[in-house]
Order: sequence, then C-alpha cells, then structure tokens
Amino acid sequence: MTMMHQWTALVAAVLIISGHVASAQSLCDTPQCECDDTLSQVRCSCRKVPHESQDIVLKAQGPGHVPRVAANVVVTQCDRVKVLAMAFDGARSLWTVEIESVRRLEMADEAFGWSENGGGVPGQPPQPHHHHHPGLTVTITNVTSVPEVPSYAFRGRLRSVTFNRVRIDAVRPFAFSSLTGTTGRIEFRDTVFGQVDQQAFKKFAVNEFVLKGCRFEGAAPSRMLTEITVHDELRLDDVTLPVVQSYAFRVHGPKVFRVQNSRAGCVQSGAFEVKCRGPAFVEDNAFGRLERGAFAGVTVDAHKVAEADYQEFVFENNTVAEFEDDALVFDTNGFRPRMDWLIVGRACGCPARWRTDLVAFSTDYPRHTDRPSWVVEQTAWCATPDDDGVGNFGQLVKAQQYDEAHCSVGGERGGGGLMSRRHLTFVAVVAVAVLTVALVGWAMYKKRKRSQWTNVPASSPLKNRSILKNGGGGGGSDKRGHVMVMPEGKTYRETELHVIVERTGSTDSQYRSTTNYQHRRATQPLTSDL
Repeated sequence: MTMMHQWTALVAAVLIISGHVASAQSLCDTPQCECDDTLSQVRCSCRKVPHESQDIVLKAQGPGHVPRVAANVVVTQCDRVKVLAMAFDGARSLWTVEIESVRRLEMADEAFGWSENGGGVPGQPPQPHHHHHPGLTVTITNVTSVPEVPSYAFRGRLRSVTFNRVRIDAVRPFAFSSLTGTTGRIEFRDTVFGQVDQQAFKKFAVNEFVLKGCRFEGAAPSRMLTEITVHDELRLDDVTLPVVQSYAFRVHGPKVFRVQNSRAGCVQSGAFEVKCRGPAFVEDNAFGRLERGAFAGVTVDAHKVAEADYQEFVFENNTVAEFEDDALVFDTNGFRPRMDWLIVGRACGCPARWRTDLVAFSTDYPRHTDRPSWVVEQTAWCATPDDDGVGNFGQLVKAQQYDEAHCSVGGERGGGGLMSRRHLTFVAVVAVAVLTVALVGWAMYKKRKRSQWTNVPASSPLKNRSILKNGGGGGGSDKRGHVMVMPEGKTYRETELHVIVERTGSTDSQYRSTTNYQHRRATQPLTSDL
C-alpha cells in the first residue's frame, strides 16, 4: 500500500469517528433513545435494540448528555442505568424523570440534584420564569437493585420523589437533604430497605411523607427522619420494621399522623417524636414489644394547645405481645385518647397487674400521670389460661368479662362461673340463717323478760294455800318463788278469774301493795266457800 493510500484510509477513519461522535451529542442520538422533533420528549428502551449495549448513563455534559431542552425523560428495560452527579441540572425545562423496569440503578452523589438556576454555574443569576417552576418529579419503578442512595442524592428543588417496587441496599446519611422550598410528596411503595443510616432524611419540608407496603431488613435507626416538617400527612401503612429505635421519627407539623396495618418487632422508648397539628391514628397494627413510652413523644403542637384545640388520638385494634410498664403513654395535654380492641399477649388472671401498668395518661410524663385501669379492663382482650405457650393464644375474652366470670370481689381466682354462683348462694344462705337465729333469740329474750313480771296461775290460789303462807315469803313448802300481782289488792274467786289486767308501777308502789296485802292477811282471816 502506497503512502497516498495510507493517508486516505486514515482520513476516512477520522471522518467516520468524527461523524459518529457528532451524531451522539445527546441522548437523542444514541441507538437506545428516541426524541420528538423538539427534543423535549426523550424515551430510552434498551430492549428495542438487543444487539446494542443494555446500559445507559445519564449525565449533564459530554456525549449522550440529557438534552438541555428536554421536558420529560423516560428510561425503561435496561440492565443498568447510571446517573451521574447533577445529571439533570442543565435541563432548565425538565419536569419529570422516570426510570422503570431496570435491573440495577446506580446513583452518584447529587445524582438527582436540580436547581432552578439551570446549569449550576456559580454566580449565574436565576431565571425569572424558574421561580414558578414547582420542581423536578422523580419516579423510580420496578428496579431490582439500587446498591446505594448516596449522600445528597436528592437535593435542590424537587416536586415529588416516588420509589415503587424497588429494593434499596443502603440509604446513606443526608441522602434526602437540603431540599429547596416545599416538596410536594415523598413516597416509598412496596420498597425493601436493606440498611438505613442515621439522618438519611434530614432538614426539609414536605407536604406528604408516605411509607406504604415497605419492609425494613434492618432497624429504623435513631434520627432516621430528623428535623423534617410535614405539612399534611405522615403515614406508615403496611410497613414491616424489626426495630424502631428511639427518636427514629422526629417530625413536626403533620395535620394527620397515621400508623396502620403495620408490624414492628420492637418499638423503643420515644420512637415517635411527632408534634401534630391534627389527629393521630394508630390502628390495626401488631407490635412484638413496646417499651416504656413508645408513643409518649406524639404530642400536639404548642399553638394548638394554647388554643385548647384538642385532637383525637385513636388507638384501636392493635395487638401487643409484650410490653413494659407504661408502654402506652398518651399525652392528654392536647389529645383526647380513644382506645378499643387492644389485644395483649398475656393470659387473663386474677388479679392481673398488667392492667394497671400498661396505659398511662399524662400532661407531662412522667410527672402528672394517671393510670386508668378501667380503660384497659373495658378495651383489652386477653387469652384464656389454656394458652398452649407457643404463640397460639387460647380463646380471646375481654378482661372485664373474664373478671366477672372467674374472679371474686377480692381479685382472687375462683373456680369458674358456677363456683362463683355457688359461693354467693352459700353466703346468702348463711346470712339468712344468722338473721333468723338472731330474730328468734331476740323474741325469746323479750318473752322471758315479760315472764318475770306476770305469771297467771292455772288454778285458784285458794286451793293452794301454801302460796300465801308466811306472807308469800320464803319458808313455805312451795319453793317455786312465783310472784303474783294482785290488782288493787283484791282477792278474786276461781270462777271470776278470767282476765287479769296487768298494771306495773314503780318499786315503791309495788312495795306498798305487798305491805297492805300482808296487813290485811294478818287482820282478816282467809275464808273459803268450800
């Protein structure tokens, strides 16, 4: 080959390479992507070109960069998508970024950072029309693996962030931080979290923060959410957490706070520190263990308290397997607690100490605390003692009903409802018998007292002269010692002795009557008609 031919081949190769590079100036020029005429709609799908690379790199500059005029970017069906730092910041008109059905999504620091200045050039004045831009909407759906959400991956002005059917191996500190303005919504749906570091979500304002259908393989660490302002709703729905550490949720301002249909192995003391501007709902959950004051940090905003604007705290249809004393502390400074259907993993008993130690109402815990056992008795359900001990409880019964059927007044266990009824019947019979004996004894006592004053003889005293001998005193043959009261000192014949009218008087009058009788007896001989 001559020198001329060599130079010709080299020039041709350079032209070919240069043409290829020129044609790949943006994503619209890559084989995996296509755009409309205005380059505002960018759609990339690796499966459409199986013979091409199944990887896509999203970046702000260089070959294959995101077009600066793009309004929507959609990437689907790729093996790997890598998002470099500030990949979308150069697109001033960008509204949405969607990444869907990807096996692996890799993010760099500040991957989804977006500023209204556009381009992020230091000192560049903000564009006037961007002041009204609500921010970037990021949706990540059906991603098999996200190895890491690094620090500051989401920052700047973001309208909403949604993860749906995604597995995230690690969320680093400040992964969601320094968000500008108020983000509309941050939501994780059907997402699996491998590890979440402390302060992963820090210092931003959002209208709604939602965890729905999520599962945490590790603990929700202390200060996982910290210095967060939620304007509308903070919701955990169908979430599985092995451990919720103390101060894991430090949130201010939600109008509604909900924890529902969720499962937590252990909720540590003060796990939820939420200052609400509205009601709180903890419903249809299963807690393996509640430590002291697990929900004591759920309070009402000071402005609401100052206005005496009391809110509801609804705690209904929850199961608590194990718990410490004062596990359920409700702040009554701004809440009006409402409880029902509390299923506890304890056997019913007589007495049951846990009934007085489980729930506490307080305006300033642990000071000014009341422990209303009646609330637990009326709302708690416990297992009958035939529990098999392996988690399959016996028949559930309301604590109050169990007391009425199996416990005596003193709180000791009886022999069942039948034994309790027999016991009450026995007590009633004994009481009636004692009362009857007392009445009979009183009647006999009164009758004996009367017999000491009056004794009506069965025959005429004239036939039994011994009664009147010796002045009726002792020395006679009759030793019975009868006392006869002779009305007005007169003697009646036997035929005239039908009714004797008793008349009692003082001792002196009795003495005078007796003396007169003896005097007459001495002066007038006793005659007989016989």
